[in-house]
Amino acid sequence: MKKTQITIKNYRCFDDAHPARIEIDNGIISFTGPNNSGKSSLLKMFREFKNIWQVLSTPSSIVQFAAAKHMSLSLEFINDPLEIFSDSNNRSISIEFEIEIDESYNLNVTSPQLFSNKLRISAERSQPTIWKLEVFSKTMGQLTTDANRIQQAGNILQIEIGGAWHQVFTSDLASVFSSLHKSLYIGPFRNAINVGATNYYDIQIGEGFINTWNSWKTGHIKSQNLAISKITEDIRHIFGFNSLEITASTQLKTLQININNKSYKLTEVGSGLAQFIVVFGSALINDPDIILIDEPELNLHPSLQIDFTTTLAKYAKEATLIATHSIGLARSVSEHIYSFQRSNNADSILKCNT
Repeated sequence: MKKTQITIKNYRCFDDAHPARIEIDNGIISFTGPNNSGKSSLLKMFREFKNIWQVLSTPSSIVQFAAAKHMSLSLEFINDPLEIFSDSNNRSISIEFEIEIDESYNLNVTSPQLFSNKLRISAERSQPTIWKLEVFSKTMGQLTTDANRIQQAGNILQIEIGGAWHQVFTSDLASVFSSLHKSLYIGPFRNAINVGATNYYDIQIGEGFINTWNSWKTGHIKSQNLAISKITEDIRHIFGFNSLEITASTQLKTLQININNKSYKLTEVGSGLAQFIVVFGSALINDPDIILIDEPELNLHPSLQIDFTTTLAKYAKEATLIATHSIGLARSVSEHIYSFQRSNNADSILKCNT
């Protein structure tokens, strides 16, 4: 994944006086801070905006959006579209993405072909489902605002500025949004055995998860068989078991766990081991580019928290973002750490520690 700086203004507790600025790259990125400081809200933002990430995930769709200038888009998992706006002002929400551009492109202002390296989406509180798109280039700044005319030519954005036509390529930006759309959000309070339940945020739980586990383990697709074997071996190694076998019960109501040749129902082995099974299983089945997990330390002894987080990160093709109360865990596993705190006026303040 190309290194991407994201600036978020007037989203929930991050107003434009204290915007959230984070940089996403491959590896593990941690959000730390006290309760109600904004770290979980920021993590959830990536899930709530999945519809928009999907729209922006191909060059042609970015071109269509830019040519239209505005588009009606709804967010997922939000009952009231106004709830995402900051309570401290009445200004627009905006999210800006700037990617690191390869200098080998040798861009210059006289080139008729430009690569876009920055994009901003915004919406006004008075029209919370109408989103505006602005495209920037490294060499010419805010292209779509300065344009006299904008038109689409296949996957190319053609922009007229001052009588000259420029072709703008947005493929690098599209690849970032494609990765964001292919993310897996894992909430806290994870439980594999709620009978009758099907999903908890983006992961299967209960009978839905157990049926999928059984299908992957016993079905005819060898790659799925091997995937379940890999999960089982990862868990066996982390817990130090001599042997481990995880199978669905005959009624497909729970999982049967055989540890060192002793048989247990999933309810008998504790929530820590159950969490490993459901989270690793869901990550492998979903095959995400990015994993978002809230409180990875939940229900785990400190000796297991690092192994759980680093092993889970291996199931993400690109990045893993965690929201955690444990600064020790963040320091042990992360390439970047962002600390959150509340200011006196109740807005969140975010600082990068590394």
